[in-house]
Amino acid sequence: MADPDPVRVIPAPMPTELYNIDTDPLEMNNVASEHPERVGRMLTELENWFETVDAERAQAHLQRIGKREERQ
Repeated sequence: MADPDPVRVIPAPMPTELYNIDTDPLEMNNVASEHPERVGRMLTELENWFETVDAERAQAHLQRIGKREERQ
């Protein structure tokens, strides 16, 4: 049965996390607030990577099987 009061649930964004794996291999001490410039750089690099992946995926072609006249 459909809910008579439509509700949209929007999850809260995850906090940004940055850890020094050399000194904190268990990732217990989030140092993101101590290194905002590094976090910003890393987020920019991640966004650029996502754009590259999306562009590559958009250019991908599916292999067609069968002759053109057989596909209808």
